[in-house]
Amino acid sequence: MSLLDIARDASDLLTLPRIEQVIGNVNKNERQIFQVILEGGDDLASMSNSNGGSWSVLERIHEFPTTEGTTEYDLPTDFGKVIVDTAWQKDKYWRMRGSLAPNEWQQIRNRQASISYNVFRFLRTQAAPQAPVAQSGAENTLRKFTLEPAPGAGITLVYEYVSDHWWIGTDGTFKRKPTADDDESLFDHRLHVLDTIWRFKAANSRNFATDIAKFESRRDRLFVQDEAQMPIPIGYDRRLYANYTESDLEWCP
Repeated sequence: MSLLDIARDASDLLTLPRIEQVIGNVNKNERQIFQVILEGGDDLASMSNSNGGSWSVLERIHEFPTTEGTTEYDLPTDFGKVIVDTAWQKDKYWRMRGSLAPNEWQQIRNRQASISYNVFRFLRTQAAPQAPVAQSGAENTLRKFTLEPAPGAGITLVYEYVSDHWWIGTDGTFKRKPTADDDESLFDHRLHVLDTIWRFKAANSRNFATDIAKFESRRDRLFVQDEAQMPIPIGYDRRLYANYTESDLEWCP
C-alpha cells in the first residue's frame, strides 16, 4: 500500500482528521505521522534473521567482474549490509573469506608469504576526500568492497546484501525515502499502521502498551514466516558421494 494509505489508516485509528496529503504537508500531526512511518520502516529494514539476512523483499544479489590489479569495487547504491557467507568466486566455486575483522585484515595485509585466494572487507576508500559528504547515500560512495590480494582480470565475484531502499515508486524505482504520496512500502501494510499508531502515541505521551504489543506480535510472526528455513538433516544422501539415479536414493542412519 502507498504512503498515503498508511498515513490515512493510522490517522483514522488515532481519531485524527483524515490525511489528504503527506509529502509537503505542514500540519504538525500529519508531519509527525510521516516521520514515525519513516522511523518504523527503518527499524524494520535493520532487522536480522538467523541466516544473516533480513526480510526477503530487501535481499539482493550483486555480481561483478574484477579488473586486474584493482582492489576496490563500488557497492550497490542501495547497499545496507552484506549477508554473511554469500561471497563467492563463481569461476572456481570458491567461497571467499570476509568481511574480515580489523585484526584478521591486518594479519593478511602484512603477511610475509603470498596467498592464492582473495579475502575481502568493506572499507572506506583510500582515494576518497577526507571531508564528510552530506548527501544521502554518500556512505555507499565512500565505502568499497576491498580485496586482498589484488585479483586478476575478469574474475566473477558475487555476494548477497540487504538493501536499505524499502520504498518503490510507480516507475519501479526503489527509494531510501518516499518522494510522492503514491510511493509504496515493501513491508506489510497492516504492520506499518500498527507501528505508526504506537509510535505516534509514544511521541505524544499517550498510553501505547496495547498498541506496541499488537505490533510486535504481528512483526515477529511475519518475520519468522518470511525467513528461509534450513532443512533438518536426519541422515545423509548417498547421492552426495556418487552418481546415483533418482531410484537409488537411500537414507542411512
